[in-house]
Amino acid sequence: MPPRRPRTPRAATRILATPSPTVLAGQSLLNAADLQQMLDPETLQAVEQRLAPLLPGAIVQPGVVTPPRTLAPDALQVLVRAGAVTAAGLDPARTPSPAPPVLWDQGGNQLLVDIANISVVPGDGLIDIVVPVTCDQTQAVNITVTFVTGSAESPAGGLAVTESRPRGPAAVVDVWAEPLIALAWHALVIALAALTGTGATDPAGQPLVTIGVTASANGVSLSPMARFEFDRFGQLQ
Repeated sequence: MPPRRPRTPRAATRILATPSPTVLAGQSLLNAADLQQMLDPETLQAVEQRLAPLLPGAIVQPGVVTPPRTLAPDALQVLVRAGAVTAAGLDPARTPSPAPPVLWDQGGNQLLVDIANISVVPGDGLIDIVVPVTCDQTQAVNITVTFVTGSAESPAGGLAVTESRPRGPAAVVDVWAEPLIALAWHALVIALAALTGTGATDPAGQPLVTIGVTASANGVSLSPMARFEFDRFGQLQ
């Protein structure tokens, strides 16, 4: 019996997974807090004391609101795109980056949703989320979902409202209004929750929650808070 030839090893193919919103939120906070090269030691110490409630391992007592966390528009867009992967029903750990489009099918109608190219445009008291989609009736178009939040001059707590119908071609909106709003909202909530939940926790180890969102052309600002005792225990039951 002739000897077997050794097999030639195949080149390993590495798929770059989509970073999770939590990872991206942590990176955004670190980038925003790159203070070593910017501040003198005395100022740096004062800033570190103020940022202490935001740092990993810090414990925030129930009902305490920590200093705001802010995201510039470009960082917000990256975070919302990552949130859209989960909102679309994909597993970030198994999804290549950039994420592929997802195909929706409803009653014979189909819509291709390009989640990797969702864009986010914050304004004064509002956040526009623009979702690129393609279908036979319209080809490639953008659908805009607007969420009205608070602004610095007119805070609205953690509330946000939107129109019942996104802006875009009727051929798309007539059929897909609710799913598109749900996708945009879910992606935004995942993104904001990741930013709020990064770093400090309450005494039970639970992430902080968002109690206020303000938006401007410069980005968004969140107010994180540790859950009240009754709320925390209610969540654990």
